[in-house]
Amino acid sequence: MATYIKKMREKNGSILFLDAGDLLSNSFYLSSHKKKGLEKKADLIMKSLDKMGLDAFTPGDFDFILGEDYLIKKANEVNFPFLSANLIDRESTRQLFGTCLIKKVGNLKVAILGIITDQLTQKFFSQNPNLLIKDPFATAKKLVQKLEKRVDLIIALSHQGLPNDKKLARQVSGIDIIVGAHTRSRLREPIVINNTIIVQTGGKGQQMGRLDLNLINAEKPFHLISLSRKAGLEKQQGYLQKEIDHFYKKSEGNDPLKFFKDDKVSLDRLNDLLKKRGVVEEKLKNFQGDVHYLNTFIPMGKKIKNDPEINGFIEDYKQDMLKLRKKELSESRKRMEGKSAKPGERLGVGGPFFVGERSCRKCHKKEYKMWKKSRHAKAYQSLVKSKRHYELECIGCHTIGFEKKGGFRRLDRMREFKNVQCESCHGPGSLHRKKDGKIIKKVAQSTCLECHNRERDPDFNYEEAVESISMGKSH
Repeated sequence: MATYIKKMREKNGSILFLDAGDLLSNSFYLSSHKKKGLEKKADLIMKSLDKMGLDAFTPGDFDFILGEDYLIKKANEVNFPFLSANLIDRESTRQLFGTCLIKKVGNLKVAILGIITDQLTQKFFSQNPNLLIKDPFATAKKLVQKLEKRVDLIIALSHQGLPNDKKLARQVSGIDIIVGAHTRSRLREPIVINNTIIVQTGGKGQQMGRLDLNLINAEKPFHLISLSRKAGLEKQQGYLQKEIDHFYKKSEGNDPLKFFKDDKVSLDRLNDLLKKRGVVEEKLKNFQGDVHYLNTFIPMGKKIKNDPEINGFIEDYKQDMLKLRKKELSESRKRMEGKSAKPGERLGVGGPFFVGERSCRKCHKKEYKMWKKSRHAKAYQSLVKSKRHYELECIGCHTIGFEKKGGFRRLDRMREFKNVQCESCHGPGSLHRKKDGKIIKKVAQSTCLECHNRERDPDFNYEEAVESISMGKSH
């Protein structure tokens, strides 16, 4: 997902809200029992963005995880256009979605076009055999040549990845802004190539990018000025000047270069400062002009107020998911009537399997008491409280062994595997239970970061967590 708010500071401060793809998934791999749940979540995302006023969307390769028919259906339901100038239906040879959008934004006429990379995996084409992708660079060049005389500004929603976005800026003149996606590159400071501003946020929708663009009294070709770089140079200039002033103060009104002529260390330092100040001042001369831009990231955290109507959409989604999972559980129980299969044996035939904390507590009483007081022991309940215990992507980090070898897949067999237990870190314990000692004793940092990663737990500190465990505060 690469969502960008582009604010053009004219008289009325007009705003464009854009997204360059991979909204619906971050992978092509989707098991059949997850598909219905993902479709409901995709519906929620599309409905919410429609309510939020998204201006244009270019689908990425992962957005096709539910199939092209699903995306076509959604494109006909929402009020914002799907744009992809080089994505073709193989049978009809027609474009799957729109080519571009020309929109009046304040006093400007803005063209927004969409393209997708043709360098996709065989997995994508095997799942979408009816899709054909034309050369994105040739497509963009031909389109820009038609648009540049008709509009004031051209924006490309490019689902190609950063290296190809740079190539696009070099090969196709006339694009003013590239909102990129696919590689999930987090560009705090935009890249400027051939007078084209390239922006991109990271993935997972953790933050929204905002590009403020000042176009007052500006004519093409734009002389682009980065306000953040200018501010950085001005700050550097201030530090240098402060230190130079210190030498002037010491020289008591005299020329400091003459005053310190017999003090080689001070003289060398002063000359170095004056030289650096000159370099900074020379650079600042290039930061004069009418077209200023500033790029910032807005964290999508708890400080963002919830919209009541969007909250209603989310609550409806949660209720739908609860009904769906209950129905699946009921059907699963009917199919398994009369069969006796332990959850651990479900996915781990012939190898070690998960046994649950009841087996661990018999020998590890001290560790069990410590664990029982920890947040890990209440991990599954936290899902229940937030009504997310039906979310299959959440269950893996709030239980042991979900969809792992030796673990479980069916939700009706979850009972003894709820919460983050000993085996979450130490691995399946069936062989260790038989006292042959086969268990992971030293837990690697990578094990913790499978769940406590930047996306799910941005404030997690591994060193502090380890220290807390070693001091007996948690486990």
